[in-house]
Amino acid sequence: MKPKLFFLWLSLVWVSQPSFSQEASRAQEIEKIEAGLKWSTGRVVLGNNLAEVNLASSYRYLGPEDARKVIVDIWGNPPSRGDTLGMIFPADVEPAQAGGWAVVLTYKQDGYVKADDAAKINYGDLLKQM
Repeated sequence: MKPKLFFLWLSLVWVSQPSFSQEASRAQEIEKIEAGLKWSTGRVVLGNNLAEVNLASSYRYLGPEDARKVIVDIWGNPPSRGDTLGMIFPADVEPAQAGGWAVVLTYKQDGYVKADDAAKINYGDLLKQM
């Protein structure tokens, strides 16, 4: 019986951890951004009178520019093409809070179908065509 030859390849990967001073500096940067955010509550008009939302007291809104700061500067995502209408957060959640969440509001105008025309559409046929 021939001996079997096995190879075991191990790779060590060194992950550079930020230093304490880097972490402290980043935390200060985030605190500064959060302190400058302009929150709205209650009735909020989106876009150029595109829509209106009435937020319960348990939610708050950030406009497009402040939403960009959260998405890019705090969360580290790449900048978008500016189609964000804002964000809605729970009132008790800060943008950098672990486990926090928010809703990003966007709108894309794809078209409009009048109600009269919509009533004439055979949706079964439309689905088959698609």
